[in-house]
Amino acid sequence: MTTMSRMSVLRLGFGCVVALAIAFGTGAPERAHAAPGERVAQVPPKDKREKVKQRIRIMRALVLTEELQLDEATAGKLAPILNRFDDEMAKLLQERNALRGELRAALDAGDDRRMQQAIDRLVTNQDARWDTERKRFADLRKLLTPSQSARLLDVLPEIDRRIMKGLRQREAPPPGRPLRRGGGRGAPPLPDTDP
Repeated sequence: MTTMSRMSVLRLGFGCVVALAIAFGTGAPERAHAAPGERVAQVPPKDKREKVKQRIRIMRALVLTEELQLDEATAGKLAPILNRFDDEMAKLLQERNALRGELRAALDAGDDRRMQQAIDRLVTNQDARWDTERKRFADLRKLLTPSQSARLLDVLPEIDRRIMKGLRQREAPPPGRPLRRGGGRGAPPLPDTDP
């Protein structure tokens, strides 16, 4: 397969993954259409998130299978490893979000002791995320040839970044709407460049 067609497949795969993440990433309840005065059924956000997670995993597996030119047996072994580490990363990312909230609250309160504790816990969380990524790559590398491993280093972080970027954009407030209640400026948002 030529480099140009690989790039096309990769772009198409990224587009599908990001579109799925954006379309279903908020977890907000979906309302069914109803006539005025009728009760409206809601789809539980957890079920919706689970479906989105599965779709994203399938699309990522398809893109990786194509990009790494995997045979069926190797592709079948790759997905469970990715899924296991996805669950670990999701827990760490949820923890990071909670810790960032604690840090913002400490900043707003001007409480240096609480800020130091939040910073220490955020650094520990970041180390755990990096360790998880290293373990994921080590496990994946056992399945792959050296050239596939090299390609994986290029493609997997980009896929992860695009998924996270799509989810963040979907959850961002609309332009002109303040990030905080009351419209106060407060502290600037913390940088967030890793997936």
